[in-house]
Amino acid sequence: MPHFWPTLPEVGFSMECRKEVVSHLVTPHGTLLPMPAKHQFEAQIAQLDAVRDAPEGARVDTLRKALAHRNNFIVAKAADFSREFNLQELVPDLLKGLRSLL
Repeated sequence: MPHFWPTLPEVGFSMECRKEVVSHLVTPHGTLLPMPAKHQFEAQIAQLDAVRDAPEGARVDTLRKALAHRNNFIVAKAADFSREFNLQELVPDLLKGLRSLL
């Protein structure tokens, strides 16, 4: 089945524009705003992708919440970012998150 809806890069949105869109989905405390169910997953992935540009305190809080998520893709992405940023303080959260998926 073909994909009918264009993704952001296909319609020419710049990275700055995407970051601005994502910034409106996240509160100053790093939590997601409530969203309709069908867009929730995409918003959570966008929030995780925005972690690269976030300050370290917000980064840790966002990743900690993502590691406790019930979706294995979100947990895996958060675990990868934890490794990438070498966030040793998230090791207990990594273990809990991975155990919950078994």
